[in-house]
Amino acid sequence: MTVAQPTAPAEPDYGPSLPEILRPWLRARSRPQRIALGAALLLLVVGVAALVIRSEAAVGTYQQTESDARARGLNPIEFRFDHSSKLELSKPQGAYVRAERRRDGELVASMTVSPFRMERREGLLAGYLPLVATDLERAAARRYDHFRLTFEGRARVNEVEGYQFAFTARLARAGGGEPRQL
Repeated sequence: MTVAQPTAPAEPDYGPSLPEILRPWLRARSRPQRIALGAALLLLVVGVAALVIRSEAAVGTYQQTESDARARGLNPIEFRFDHSSKLELSKPQGAYVRAERRRDGELVASMTVSPFRMERREGLLAGYLPLVATDLERAAARRYDHFRLTFEGRARVNEVEGYQFAFTARLARAGGGEPRQL
């Protein structure tokens, strides 16, 4: 019985590690110099963290003017909202604005502001809007797989009473594959 011999030589040593290189250099510095270096490194880390947080939390503002809506053939309604700067805004046909976020080319969040008609009813708007929202929620539940209502409630839009709801659902992937959560 023969034992196989390794055919390739062992990997060469790549030299000393960073701590092995820095340790003598740091020991050669005085105590105040080491403290100053540590403070500078700490400030650098804090600065990088602040920049990351700032870019992640950046907010933009969208303002819809009456003239813009009229020029696009929509009811002239003026409104504005703040949104994450990660949302890409577009103005599709028949809607005031659509805000979408994509990650690696896949849709992960979407919101559309579009005209909506309701039939006239007697009574207060505050009592009617939840009923309309329930009908819309049921329609969305029929349209999307794994529909899950995440919140709903009253809202104020330009000092006008409104109602909102949000949901998650599973969307089919383009080209097949496992559906994904939206």
